[in-house]
Amino acid sequence: MTRARDVANIDGILTTTGDTYFASAAATPARLGIGAAGTYLTSNGTIPSWGSVSAGGMTLLSTTSLTGVSTVTISSINQTYQNIQFSIENVGWTGTTYLRVRPNDTNTIKATAFEGTVVASFSQNLATQANYSSPAVFTYIIDNYASTTSIKPLKVYGAAGLDTQFFGGGFWNATTAITSVVISNGAGSNFTSGTVKVWGIK
Repeated sequence: MTRARDVANIDGILTTTGDTYFASAAATPARLGIGAAGTYLTSNGTIPSWGSVSAGGMTLLSTTSLTGVSTVTISSINQTYQNIQFSIENVGWTGTTYLRVRPNDTNTIKATAFEGTVVASFSQNLATQANYSSPAVFTYIIDNYASTTSIKPLKVYGAAGLDTQFFGGGFWNATTAITSVVISNGAGSNFTSGTVKVWGIK
C-alpha cells in the first residue's frame, strides 16, 4: 500500500473528532470512537475499548437515632460493598453503660481493646468499659462483611468524654454474611442521645 493510500485509508476510517485508529486484526485497520466523559481506555487482551470508572469511597446506607431507646436493630444491610462501617456518634447516657455492637445479633466478636494505657481483653460483645464519660463516639469497620466463606477482620476506635480514647482490633468469628447489627446499652437503660450511621466502603 502506498503512503497516499495509507493516508486516505486512515482519513476514511477516522470520521469523528476523538477517534482512535487501531488494528482489529493483523493488517486490518479499525476505528474506536471517543469514549463517554469520565471513561478510560482499557483492553480485553485483544482489542481496546472504553471502560467505566468504578465508584470508590464511602456511601451512606442508613442513619438511625439512638435517642430514647436502649436497643436498635439495623437490618437488610446492603451486601454489595467490600467493607462496612458503623459510625456511632455523640452517644449519651446516664449512669453506667456498656455499648454493645452485635453483628447478626450474635456474640461472636473477638477483639483486643486498648483504653488509654490500660489493655483489656474483650470477647463476645466488644462492650465498652463501664463508666465512660458521655457523650462518646465510636467507629467500627468490618472487612469482607458480605463473605459467606471467611471470618471478618475488624477494627474499632473512638473516644468517650475528653480524656478517654479507645482503639482495638480483632475479628467477627463467623463465616456467614453480616446482614444486620444490633446496637444496645448493655446496662438496659435508654440512651439520651446518639446516631448510628452505616457506610458501605468500596
